Amino acid sequence: MGLKKTLLLLSSCCVLAAFLLLGLVFVLCNWISSTLPTGGMEILSDGSAIRLETPTASQQTILSVLGIVQMVACIALPMGGLALSGIL
Repeated sequence: MGLKKTLLLLSSCCVLAAFLLLGLVFVLCNWISSTLPTGGMEILSDGSAIRLETPTASQQTILSVLGIVQMVACIALPMGGLALSGIL
C-alpha cells in the first residue's frame, strides 16, 4: 500500500478511536454529574414547584471540573489521534 493510502487509513482509524474515547468521556462525565444535585426548581405537571437540593461547594467544584474535562477532551483527543497517526 502506498504512503498516502497508509496515512489516510491510519488517520481515519486513530480519529475514529479518538471520537469513540470522546464519547466515552462524555458518557462518564454525564453519569457522574447526574449523581450530583444541581439545584434549582422543578415544576410538576400539576403546576406545583419543588425546590431541588443545592450542591455543596465540593460538589460544585466537581461539576466545574467535569465541564472542563469535557471541553479539553473535545480538543485534545482528536488532535492526539491525528498526532498518533502521524507518529505511526
